[in-house]
Amino acid sequence: MRKNIILVEAVSPLRLRVRDVLTENKYNVYDISDGQQLIKANLFRQKASEPGLLDMITPELFVLSLELEDMNGIELLSIIKSHEKFINIPVIVTSSHNDRDTIIAAVTKGATDYVLKRDNFVQTLFDKIVKLVERSQNTFEAVLKREIEWVRFGKRELSFAIVKVQDKESGAPLNKKTLEEITKTLAKQMRHYDWIFPLSNKKLGLILPITTLKDVVILRDRLFILIDDCSKRTGVAVESQIGFSHFPVNAKTAKELIALAEEQIT
Repeated sequence: MRKNIILVEAVSPLRLRVRDVLTENKYNVYDISDGQQLIKANLFRQKASEPGLLDMITPELFVLSLELEDMNGIELLSIIKSHEKFINIPVIVTSSHNDRDTIIAAVTKGATDYVLKRDNFVQTLFDKIVKLVERSQNTFEAVLKREIEWVRFGKRELSFAIVKVQDKESGAPLNKKTLEEITKTLAKQMRHYDWIFPLSNKKLGLILPITTLKDVVILRDRLFILIDDCSKRTGVAVESQIGFSHFPVNAKTAKELIALAEEQIT
């Protein structure tokens, strides 16, 4: 099955070159020239009876130029990532500029990768798209490794959490509807956090841009409240446990972060 890619690029010759390469390699490419075109015509419904493009398809990945004529590319990135449906969809941002502030701003707003418009730009971009789309299916550990690299670059920190949920009475995995309700609620209510992934029928993984013990305590309490609300809505008694780890304070690799969080739940 062909993978769907949304390409936003203001420079027509460059946009067409990227589109042609991706199309030749069996990707469905929806190419758009400016931010408002994506927002008004595609990203959100204009009328209930007229769904936009992205109401009808789910992209595997966005390619977003930061150099748009009608709006700031970072602003558009923020809008995309604020949409519940696209929280965990990778976004590769492209730019002619290599300044540190722009890169950090893009990462902070949710960019997955950053490609400079230099020699071999199209080939470099294509290689990164293939790795992201075909690997994703974004395995959780792959995403966590990538986030760690971004954090190292920006000299920041991140926290990782595993949320274990199960039927309180039997200890069995939750039914599909309840687990989906919890995942959807956490993704919607905590959209400013980086990633939320189902790890199994009992566990969710969260990558979190928080750095202090106070933040962890606040987040833990909020997670328990949200899960309890889901339990009440679905009528299923849910038992939950949460394990945290932190990079680079007590873990240096993705595997160490996962193992340390796992140790805190039974």
